[in-house]
This record gives sequence, C-alpha cells and structure tokens, in this order.
Amino acid sequence: MKRLWEIDGAKPSAAEFPVTLDLTKWLSSETISTVTYSATKVSDGTSATSDVLDENKHTNTTALVKPWIKGGTSGESYLVKMDVTSSANAKDSFYIKFTVFNY
Repeated sequence: MKRLWEIDGAKPSAAEFPVTLDLTKWLSSETISTVTYSATKVSDGTSATSDVLDENKHTNTTALVKPWIKGGTSGESYLVKMDVTSSANAKDSFYIKFTVFNY
C-alpha cells in the first residue's frame, strides 16, 4: 500500500484544492473512523499546518481522505501528514509532498 503521494509539478502559491487519496486497499472491509491532518516544512520540520491546510475544508468518506491544500511560500516544500484510524481501530499515517512556486 502506498504511503507517500507527491503532487506533480509545483503548486502555485495562490492555488487551493482538495487532494483525494483512496485508502480502500489499506482498509479492506473496514471504514475510516477518524483523520488528523498536519503539515510541516521539509526544510526544517517546523509546523506549517495553518499555512498550507484549510481545516474547515478537509473531508473524508468511508474510504477516501481529502485534505484541502492551500497557500505556502514560494520555493518551500511541504509534507502533509494524515493520521488515519479505521473502524476496527487500525492506525496508520499517509503523506502528501509538494513544492510551492509563484508563477
């Protein structure tokens, strides 16, 4: 099961969008119970959650996780972490990596 996804190309700093991850293979017959979202700068590991995630727009279904990506600083790379708990209390972390540029 894939744990890290990368957004192809650079994300413009003004762009905002959801990224959909299908966790059906990991879940098997279970469903998503909870998801906790966070983000860090790759360069120094400092928190960037409020800079690149819109907590009011994250969604998930029984098998899909949809973090809402926004903002960021040009030239900076970010790692979004999603801590997922299943209906049977299985736990795992999944990641999205992207770089921001101003165009």
